[in-house]
Amino acid sequence: MSNGILVLCAADYRSFHINCGGQDVKNGTILYEGEENIEGSAAARNYHRQGSNWGFSSTGDFMNDNNFNNDKYTLRTNISAVVSELYKTARRTPLSITYFGYCLENGDYTVRLHFAEIQFTDEIPGYRAARRVFDIYIQGKRVKQDFNIKKAANGSNKDITIPFTTTVTDRTLEIRLYWAGRGSTSIPQRGDYGPIISAISVCSGNRTYCEEPEEASKKPIVIGVVTSAIFLIFLVMGVSYWKFCYGHKHTRERGIVKPIFSAN
Repeated sequence: MSNGILVLCAADYRSFHINCGGQDVKNGTILYEGEENIEGSAAARNYHRQGSNWGFSSTGDFMNDNNFNNDKYTLRTNISAVVSELYKTARRTPLSITYFGYCLENGDYTVRLHFAEIQFTDEIPGYRAARRVFDIYIQGKRVKQDFNIKKAANGSNKDITIPFTTTVTDRTLEIRLYWAGRGSTSIPQRGDYGPIISAISVCSGNRTYCEEPEEASKKPIVIGVVTSAIFLIFLVMGVSYWKFCYGHKHTRERGIVKPIFSAN
């Protein structure tokens, strides 16, 4: 039982990947699982992805907007799009949202949080002045204060990935985004504030279960090892062949010489 969600661990996991506010989408070789079909009308909600090892808990209501179901956001079609499908949807919260990873093997992990400011865009009049800031916590520790997506990415509709390292000791990983009351609350309109996130990628610190930029640098090493092994095989075969051919020839020559010396 964690945060009101009962999770039975049928297996041990070393990673999870979430496309926040959207459907399942593949980015490179990694499948980011979606969570777009979440219904409800409460200011607080819990969700667990069936058949997977993650979920989230969201609290708060966008006051004065009379809408309990506006915690997802999709990129407008009439503005320039970000590069990847991963950043065309996002989940937002008026106060706090916590993503949980369950049934994880204990150990070190790499957490990558994917952001793009697709709501407060510079292309829409009145939105350019809006400022979204929030805090980021991982395993209860604040790792970013007053984080501003647009500032970090140098503009709206531009993606940015923030990596963190952490340790799992009780098979559970907690990632929390929290609005501390700073930033815009009524610009461009009431209800448009609070944390927003596009995707989450978590993988074991051993870099085996996630797509990494460093993977490309490992290819020459693998090629070198394979080449060395092939060279060694041919070397052994060559030596064996030399011994078979020239060894027998040398023995025959010695066999011919021996009788001459014996005769003397």
